[in-house]
Amino acid sequence: MKLKSKNNTVKRYSRLIFRAVLVVQLVATVLLVFYVCHLQRQINQLSQTTISRLIIDAADGLNRPVERDVQTGRAYIYEQRLSFPAINDTYQRLSYAYSPSSEDSGMLLRIVDETVVGPERAKLISAVSNDELFAAVPKFQACIRGYELAFERPQYPPGQEILVKMLSDGRTLHVYHEELCSDGREKMIGYLQQIDSY
Repeated sequence: MKLKSKNNTVKRYSRLIFRAVLVVQLVATVLLVFYVCHLQRQINQLSQTTISRLIIDAADGLNRPVERDVQTGRAYIYEQRLSFPAINDTYQRLSYAYSPSSEDSGMLLRIVDETVVGPERAKLISAVSNDELFAAVPKFQACIRGYELAFERPQYPPGQEILVKMLSDGRTLHVYHEELCSDGREKMIGYLQQIDSY
């Protein structure tokens, strides 16, 4: 009888220990799953931040500020001897990209309104998912390319031709802009109509 009672007690303790181990394993598994999910979110966040920073840094390296005359406020692009009127709007900042023509490609001159690029840059920085980040990239790219200026019509226009102007030196200026980034377009067209050579 004592042996039977001892066996029952051992069986009971064994079942109790087995259940305790099972509960501990279950709790550990649940905690591990939550920890892995947390790490995955952290990795995705780090990845988004890294990707957006790489995109922004690459775009920032494309353009440089337009030179301004301190006394008159007029802006100049010396490489093409172009002059722009002083900007009345203190919030508007202009930058440009210039690449002379080569045997492989024609001259590239782009004017960028940085006040339009700023909100698009903010969308990249504040994206909460990779889908949101990559959805914001095309408009950011279009805005950072800005307005392309050419002195002859290209075979493949980079966007919609929004302005044709005869300059004082006899050159004809063609201005193109992508439809995807139309923010501030009317104001910028009015400003670009005042470009002239010097």
